[in-house]
Amino acid sequence: FPVTIRGQVLKLQQMDTRIHVVKKGETLSKISKKYSMPIDVLYQDNIDVIGSDKNTIIPGQKLVIRDWI
Repeated sequence: FPVTIRGQVLKLQQMDTRIHVVKKGETLSKISKKYSMPIDVLYQDNIDVIGSDKNTIIPGQKLVIRDWI
């Protein structure tokens, strides 16, 4: 979708996103492998949901999964 900044028109590519609901026994590592994305990207995208300890995720949490390049 186009965005205008100071007279310039930029075309930004919209990234596809989906929601993953954490299930019992899952880890960020397993989830990142499932979606073929680096664990650090998954964590940073969801730090507001996960909190400061990326080793602790809770069943029912909704994580944003985005296409990344």
